[in-house]
Amino acid sequence: MGYKELEPENLYHKCHAAQFSFETTAQLEDFAQFLGQPRAVEALKFGIDIEREGYNVFALGHSGTGKHYLLI
Repeated sequence: MGYKELEPENLYHKCHAAQFSFETTAQLEDFAQFLGQPRAVEALKFGIDIEREGYNVFALGHSGTGKHYLLI
């Protein structure tokens, strides 16, 4: 697999506050979806829907990423 070197100018992306229509994030509605892992979410749904004994779901990831929330 060929990897492309990451250039220094690609390490930072400036975000201009004027592009947003809110003052603080407290004004935003809660986001009720999980970002970035649609395949993992589908796999969990599949695993949870198995209604037989002996099947388990194991969620691995960094603390604070929403694993527990996703599974309840």
